[in-house]
Parts: sequence; C-alpha cells; structure tokens
Amino acid sequence: MSAAALALLLLAQPASQPASQPNLPGGGRAADVTGTVTVILEVDEHRLKTQESWSLSNASGKSVAPSELVFELPDGSRRLALDEDVPGFVAAEDGSRFFADRPLGAGVTTVAGAYMWDFDGDTAVASRRVPVNVNGMRLIIEDIDGLNLTSNLEFQRRVRELNGLNFAIFDFSPLKAGQRWELRISGLPSHSTMPRTVATAAAIAIVIWAVLALVKREDSEEQTYGPLSARARRDQIVKALEILERDRAAEKVKPKRYERRHGELMASLATVLREIELAEARRRGG
Repeated sequence: MSAAALALLLLAQPASQPASQPNLPGGGRAADVTGTVTVILEVDEHRLKTQESWSLSNASGKSVAPSELVFELPDGSRRLALDEDVPGFVAAEDGSRFFADRPLGAGVTTVAGAYMWDFDGDTAVASRRVPVNVNGMRLIIEDIDGLNLTSNLEFQRRVRELNGLNFAIFDFSPLKAGQRWELRISGLPSHSTMPRTVATAAAIAIVIWAVLALVKREDSEEQTYGPLSARARRDQIVKALEILERDRAAEKVKPKRYERRHGELMASLATVLREIELAEARRRGG
C-alpha cells in the first residue's frame, strides 16, 4: 500500500466525538463521568516527552458543565498540544492543564495530547487533582537502571523486554473524582547518555510492545476483521509510524513535522488500543 493511500485511510477513520447534546438536562457533575487514561513517558535531557490519552464516559443522562472538567497536568508541563480531531477540549496557553469548552453529553469522548514535562536533577514529581472517576490508569516508561516510582495509589509494576530494551508498565488502582494522583519518579538520567537513534528506538519499541501485548490477549480462534475495524486501524497506524521513522532517518521530514505527526499517531494508537481492550473485556464478560 502506498504512503498516500495509507494517509487517506488514516484520515478516514471515524473519531470519537464529544457528545454535546442540547436535549439533555443539565446538572451533571464531574463525579458522574468515568474515565481511563494511558500515559507514555519518553526520557529526554531534563524533561519527559509525554503522550497522554483519556477516554471519558458519561452515562448519567445529564450534560456536564465545562467548569466541572478541568484536568491539571504536572508542574513543569509546557508545549501542550491536544489532538484537534476531537473538539470539546482546549489546552491552556501556559500548558498547565486542559479543560472542556462545551458541555459533555452522553457517550464516550476521547481526549489525547502531548506535552513536555520538565524536571530537576534526577526526579520528576507530580500532584494532580483528577476531576473524574478513573477505573483504568496505566503509565509506561523505559526501565532505566535505578528508576523508582512511588505514588499515593496502589499499583502493579511489571517489566517487558523488547529488542534489548526493557519497559516498566505501571497499572494503578481506581481513583475517585476529585482525588489527587501523586507521582514521584526518581533515578532519571540528569543528562543525555544515549544517542538519538536509541531514543527513537525506545519510542518505537513502546508502540510495538503495546500492540503485541494486546495481540497476545486475543482469542486463539481465527476471526475476520473489516478494513476499518479497530485491529485494521491498529496495523495501519503502526505501519504509518514505521514509515515516519524511515522518513526521519532519511531526512525526508522536518523535525517539527515529525514531532507533530508522531504525536498524532501515538494519540490515535492509544485510542484504538483502548477500543480493542474494551472489546476484549466485553467478550470475556459475555
């Protein structure tokens, strides 16, 4: 498949839309909303390149006012950019938070974005008030020697190896609306010790690991999927990332264009992986 055809397929994918429905009565609260979040951290010099994707579900039967839905980011966050394909949320100019700019109606809304998270020394600290209930929280970061994470929430930690690189995956216990999510990540390198190619390989490996982890969970029986199914879109996005990395290595794409496109694809991948995961959960429950 040509790169142009692949790009058209990606652009044709239906996006989750904020369900702002004027016929719904008002009065909904942030505590009526349930969400899941995936955070991917890529270690850079004195900063963490962060990809964050939220899936928000409002089943209360009431619209939730924008003032209820303000999502804080860690101190030191900057250059926040949200996925423009899903309206309904905007980024603060100072990069400290994102928030709704219209009522949240029924259904599921996906909010994804990327930002830089600066830290001092070898430790990154975050204390964020989360406005909604969260029943799925996952953080992925390269398992650097000496890396340590502590939190006010209980979590399970596991390590996965891929192509000689280890990645730490942290799954946190549920969090109630209005509660703070506190993180302390220590043992981060205070200066860059890896060539740029290794950092790029780490980002690719995270994507590949996430895909493989879900593939292993699929039923063993053969199934047929349409060209626009979640798994088909997953494969398309991974292929697009591979092409983007090749273009970058060949200097066919400018750095700013690479960063923007990479962020878009990572956000799309997080969304489609969550679709697959939810479908698998429904099948197991059924």
